[in-house]
Amino acid sequence: MGANLTIRAIGAGGAGANVIKRLAALGLPGLELAAIDADLSALEDAGVENAIAIGGSHTDDMGTGGDANLAKEAAIAHYPKLVQAVRGADVLIIISGFGGGTGSVVAPILSKIASEMKKKPFVVSFSFAPLGLEGAERGTLATLAQNYIRKRSNLAVSLPNDIILARAQVPVEKAFSIANAHVVKSVAAIAKMLSKSGTVNIDFPTLKKVFPKTGEKTFLAFGMARDNSVENALESLAASPLLGKYQNLKAGSLLISLTCGSGFEMNKMQLLLESAAQRLGVKGRVGFGVVTNEKFGDKIEVCAMGTIESAELPPEPAAMPPKISERSIAANEKAAESAEEEEKREEEQAQEQSEEMNSQLQASGADGNVAPPPSASDVGPAPVPAEPEEAPRKKRRGFFGFGRGKDEKEEAAAAQAQQAEFKFMEMSQQRGFFEDTPPNLRNDVDLDVPTYLRKGIKITL
Repeated sequence: MGANLTIRAIGAGGAGANVIKRLAALGLPGLELAAIDADLSALEDAGVENAIAIGGSHTDDMGTGGDANLAKEAAIAHYPKLVQAVRGADVLIIISGFGGGTGSVVAPILSKIASEMKKKPFVVSFSFAPLGLEGAERGTLATLAQNYIRKRSNLAVSLPNDIILARAQVPVEKAFSIANAHVVKSVAAIAKMLSKSGTVNIDFPTLKKVFPKTGEKTFLAFGMARDNSVENALESLAASPLLGKYQNLKAGSLLISLTCGSGFEMNKMQLLLESAAQRLGVKGRVGFGVVTNEKFGDKIEVCAMGTIESAELPPEPAAMPPKISERSIAANEKAAESAEEEEKREEEQAQEQSEEMNSQLQASGADGNVAPPPSASDVGPAPVPAEPEEAPRKKRRGFFGFGRGKDEKEEAAAAQAQQAEFKFMEMSQQRGFFEDTPPNLRNDVDLDVPTYLRKGIKITL
């Protein structure tokens, strides 16, 4: 099946197109490349034949400027092109940057299309998470996109730029090039193993057995050493920045790729692969491949991708309490004194109004028409209103939310009509000060109750 296997890597958005450009420069046999973006100039720079522009009139063939809603409109308008990009792939590798516009929308849509295919491809996704300094809004969008695409991927690798680029004492352009290199090496390793161009290969049925399910959390780690040193390669793998955020990691399933020079000995190769699997605590299936490259000489590179059976995240540092200045303390005390004085004035006004009302009621009650209001001791404490029950949260309509269903529209219309109706108190409470007097009945109708209540008339605003 290897000769007929279709392996396709698609870069979505600017970050994805940059990786596709680097993959194109490698000229890997058996790997089809495609790029999708709203920015026409970025697609032309990628240098691949299968360049799919989705900007058009929506963006004037420019980027979306990080606007996810604009990217969604453009993607929906060119949806058939996205379907065509996925169709026919046995292994679909989706590469994108999350947090912006095009990549955050198009990459999840590609995974959605793949999951709905009659012949579902094996989906591997690589996504770059935004830097923390880019803001909470981009971080939230990236998290939503990552959760969506992970549920539809056999392997979904998230590459946090904060970790990859942390303390990188290199120029900015080179720092991002290092981040791209992680994906380029991983895609190259998968392509070479599956296309049978490696020394030790893995076939497609084995790959599907190693990673049979979608939606599992995954990890990616790299190790490198000189002088064909197995020990140094293992130490480098364990210290991989993408692996460093986990403690006591146990892998569920594992795929290991080793790239080495032609002079690397077989016994060292076996020792390295077995030791790497042991250090990652794999409990499930293991697949591995070996690619020899004469240009490597005595250099070794190890790439490990797998699902997470269990892992511990390091505890977050305790947040320091905010420092309170003497000025802020004085301002708070002054505000509290002002609020207390205002409250006293309101109580005095309420007391004056109550006394005036009582005197009016007593005067009018002399002719026997109105009874004085009951005292607080007669009535007892005021009833505490019941807290409204929290309405159950409605099921989300997915990451994209293309529209509301019929039921949701009917519920919204009913809620709007209910809010527009003027609400009155219960009929028994509408008798006001007449509640302690005999009802004024005529033909069994209490005339002290307002007409709109007796006849059930609703008043809409």
